[in-house]
Amino acid sequence: MNGRAGLRAWQWLFIFDFVIGVPVGIYRFWAIPVIHHSSKALGFSRHGLSKCSVPFLIAHVLGIRVYSYFNLWLRDTGRWSTEEVKIIPSAGYGLQIIFALTYAWTSEAIQMRWLLIIVACVIAMIGTVILSVWPDGNLPAMMTGWLLTFLETGAGALIITWIHVVLSYSAEHRAIRIGIVDTAAFTFQAWMPLFVYNTGEAPHFPIGYEMATMFFGLEIVLTIVIAWLVRKYPMKA
Repeated sequence: MNGRAGLRAWQWLFIFDFVIGVPVGIYRFWAIPVIHHSSKALGFSRHGLSKCSVPFLIAHVLGIRVYSYFNLWLRDTGRWSTEEVKIIPSAGYGLQIIFALTYAWTSEAIQMRWLLIIVACVIAMIGTVILSVWPDGNLPAMMTGWLLTFLETGAGALIITWIHVVLSYSAEHRAIRIGIVDTAAFTFQAWMPLFVYNTGEAPHFPIGYEMATMFFGLEIVLTIVIAWLVRKYPMKA
């Protein structure tokens, strides 16, 4: 798009972000339930969940960071042009959409969110394990590993909705707690990748893929803990 309509490529990115982001944001207002009676897959708890939700979301955002480096590997192989390096990751984003819908519909059908979050983490862990082994000469294995890391991101909306549900407070109180949880998670995301994913060592980071595997594993453990708390301390009407 560079030069089209007199605009630079980076300027087109802002336009695309606006065209895609605004409708999705508006749709989210109705699509993601934040009150109990609007969803069937509900949990109820008010004891210790705020404390668990912070490391839970931190583990999630640090784990999914790994797929951001897919294009660095594509470029490093020397197999594809610059244009192809930018286009190929679209397959991962397409899978995110498909799996996000699949996770959401399935969670409503089985009336569980925590189980689908674990499934998403396990799928992503398979990808990070492949990347940790780094079968560099096996193109299908490497491509599979990278694409699998995209799929846990598809559970992002499911995770945020679940946190909204289990933090069973007033709307105002819940909004403040969600803000604290989000801030803590993205504060860690701002600095930790600088140590875990040193771009000077890309694309084969010495500890990056192992750390991503660890974060997904931690997310599974915390998912189980939160689900247990929801069952042990049901919210009373």
